Amino acid sequence: MFDHLLQKEVQQYIKDFKQELSRLAFSGSPFTNVSTKELLQQIQGRQKAKTKLPTWFKTPGIVYPAKLHLEQTSSEATAIYKQTLVKGNTLADITGGFGIDSYYFAQTFAQVHHFEIQEHLCDIVSHNLQHLPNNSFISQSKDGLKAIKDNTFDVIYVDPSRRHDSKGKVFFLEDCEPNIPKNLEYLLQRCTTLLVKTSPMLDISVAIKALENVAQIHIVALHNEVKEVLWTLRREHTKPPEIHTANITKAGMQKFTFTWNTPAQLSLSAPLTYLYEPNASILKSGAFNHMCGAYRC
Repeated sequence: MFDHLLQKEVQQYIKDFKQELSRLAFSGSPFTNVSTKELLQQIQGRQKAKTKLPTWFKTPGIVYPAKLHLEQTSSEATAIYKQTLVKGNTLADITGGFGIDSYYFAQTFAQVHHFEIQEHLCDIVSHNLQHLPNNSFISQSKDGLKAIKDNTFDVIYVDPSRRHDSKGKVFFLEDCEPNIPKNLEYLLQRCTTLLVKTSPMLDISVAIKALENVAQIHIVALHNEVKEVLWTLRREHTKPPEIHTANITKAGMQKFTFTWNTPAQLSLSAPLTYLYEPNASILKSGAFNHMCGAYRC
């Protein structure tokens, strides 16, 4: 299916391309069996992967999907963080996409089911798995919500699409696809832990009301820019959720944890020379609201 893109001269052209993409768009593909659109997609994908997906960038024979799919996929850094949040033997990723999260889950789970409704994207993922170390990653072109109907898993992972046919880009859970609040009971009946990835724009207090049984909320920033908010849900959980903030930097990871609606514990010195602003993940968490309640800010 991708043999024409994997020809040695085509791969070398993609690897060596350093010009403006607009020049290629106007001049056209130099290959008779590879369209200009296909070349642009592979060059753009590889350029994007250099910082976002370095393992894919360094691996020969990788095929890249359309720009939109790469924009929506997790980065390697956040996927590796996600990998630490859940454990078990079986995991179903019901909104599989380009498969970055599934790939890293597969390093700790005995079996990972990657469901992607778009057949062409699923074909790309299956192809790339032939070039990446993998023992437990199974990719299938199915509607994930329907595919899990007769099965149970230790973990179900879902990253709802935030693009609506009529509303455009959306942020409320009810507007995403699949609709998590609407299908919450259905999902929780089929797993021990439900892990949901949402937009950084989603209001935490609003989402806590929309979702039930939230055990933990992880706010993940990369180089001080919030990239995603992660929710772990368990059917039996009734206590206020723990809030974990993580800012991933070149120097390491900055972490802070507190319990929702519980005064945060911190020690303050007398005023010094500088005023320090918390990192972006802490600011997103709203931890200062709980601190101010405790310290009468």
